[in-house]
Amino acid sequence: MEDEAFLFNDNTENPTTSIENVARILYDTLMKSNNTQAQVAIQDMFDAVFLPSLSFLTDEIIDCGRKVVNNKEYYNSNEEVGVDVSIKVLVDELPQFDLDYDDDIDVDDDYNMNDVPIRFVAASEESIEKLEKVQDVSIDLEAAKLPCTHAYHEECIVEWLQS
Repeated sequence: MEDEAFLFNDNTENPTTSIENVARILYDTLMKSNNTQAQVAIQDMFDAVFLPSLSFLTDEIIDCGRKVVNNKEYYNSNEEVGVDVSIKVLVDELPQFDLDYDDDIDVDDDYNMNDVPIRFVAASEESIEKLEKVQDVSIDLEAAKLPCTHAYHEECIVEWLQS
């Protein structure tokens, strides 16, 4: 991430935070008919700012980028052309924790984001059925590709999604 700013002291009852990620996607990458490279770059940006994989947004960003670089007023063949993609996430309300601490212990030392429980929910049957089969992963094995373009052994990912 190129730019990351945490704003925890904004004189409000609920602290806020913001995080931003900016990346350049070059003309050649945008214009490929198989835009997997651009999709992966944008999905990596989503991951970097803790957003879920949103393939429909990825496609919209790529389409918008193509429109920009195809605009005759924008394009100059003497320059390296690309599109800067900026994703900024603002969180107005951070989770509140009940910290049981001794007065002798500094609270900041006890606070750890890794202590926040993550509550996973199993994927729906419909989501599992929509996994795209991928060929030629390994002999006698089938793989499934998720909307984020990551490929997994089908047997492994289906079992994990069901749990």
